[in-house]
Amino acid sequence: MDGTVSVSGVGAVASSTQIQAAYQARMLKKENDVAKDLGASALKLIQASFIPTPTGVGNDLDISG
Repeated sequence: MDGTVSVSGVGAVASSTQIQAAYQARMLKKENDVAKDLGASALKLIQASFIPTPTGVGNDLDISG
């Protein structure tokens, strides 16, 4: 087997190396998207943990819960 994939009727031929490179590119993009989503979620969680101080000046981190 020479590592070539063909799709009959379409005329598309791709080597296993090309398929693997395309797959790795898609997975890297997906990994980056997941990292961005996790970062955004972490930031929202941190922002939600800030509570107004009794003095009304600034915010403080609620670490009691």
